[in-house]
Amino acid sequence: MYKKFKGLTGADIIYNKLVEYGVNTISLYSGGAIMPLVDKFNYSKNKKIKYYVHSHEQNCGHSATGYAKTSGKMGVSIVTSGPGLTNLITPMLDATNDSTPFMVISGQVSRKVMGSLAFQECPAVDITKPVTKFSYCLESVEEVPYVMDLAYHLANDKKKGCVHIDLPKCVAN
Repeated sequence: MYKKFKGLTGADIIYNKLVEYGVNTISLYSGGAIMPLVDKFNYSKNKKIKYYVHSHEQNCGHSATGYAKTSGKMGVSIVTSGPGLTNLITPMLDATNDSTPFMVISGQVSRKVMGSLAFQECPAVDITKPVTKFSYCLESVEEVPYVMDLAYHLANDKKKGCVHIDLPKCVAN
């Protein structure tokens, strides 16, 4: 792991990486699995990223891709697990097909209960792989900086498109 992130939670690292990439606006729809990350936008001392809470996850995606198309910056949507993610499939496909840089960060149940059909668990990576340039479920806090950098690069490289990072609650915390 990068030394500057030692001792931070996965949610802390993701927030700091978004700031590092110059992200200043995100679209989100909260839920239990993603709350550790959502809280970073509320309690951050620097308040460098504005967030907009939408009425539906699909709105988040279309809003973020619209922002990306008009600003020239990468759009970012943050949603919770299960239906929170599945409701973003259309904007994710649109972003990939339209060469729009778009990062989706979805919450996920803790790794220890993955595969048990836990409440709001879904096979997020299996579902999003066909419509993204990159989709990955984080396994540990140590890999968060590298995966964020890789995803950011891929979203903005050559034919731009959608990338997806699935954030288990145990890694976020």
